[in-house]
Amino acid sequence: MIEEEVNNEEEYDDIMGQERELPLDTELIRWYLQQRSHMHLSSDRHGEYTAEIWSRLGNNMRETMDFLEECDDDELDALGDVIDDLIYDFKREQSEEKYNEFIEFLKELADIHPHSELKEDLEYTLKAIKEDEEEEADNKDDLG
Repeated sequence: MIEEEVNNEEEYDDIMGQERELPLDTELIRWYLQQRSHMHLSSDRHGEYTAEIWSRLGNNMRETMDFLEECDDDELDALGDVIDDLIYDFKREQSEEKYNEFIEFLKELADIHPHSELKEDLEYTLKAIKEDEEEEADNKDDLG
C-alpha cells in the first residue's frame, strides 16, 4: 500500500512505475548470515546468500554503515567477504569523500571490535587496492 496520497489514476501509475529503494531489511540480512553459517563455502546456496547480502548492503552506504554499527564481532567476521566487496564497490561508485568516510568508519568499527577480524581484513583489502592503483599507474606510464 502506498502511504502517499494519490490524486488520480495517472499519478498512481507514475508512482507504481518508479523503482523505490526499500529500507535495509536487517533481519533478513541476519537470517542470510545465520543460514550461511551452516553451509559449506562452496555450496551454491552459500554463494546465493552472499550475493543477496552484498546486493542489499551495496544499495545505500549510510544504511550499510548503520547496520554494521549494530553488528557484533561474529556478524562482522561473517560479513568479511561482503565488506571487502563493498569497499571495492564504494570506491568505484562513491565520491572520494564518501569512500574515505566509509573507510574511516570501518577503521573506527575495527577499533570498537578488537576481537573481530575486521581490522586485518580491512588492512589486507586496502593494501590490495593500493597495489592495484600502483600497477594501474605503472601501466599508464608504460603506455604514455
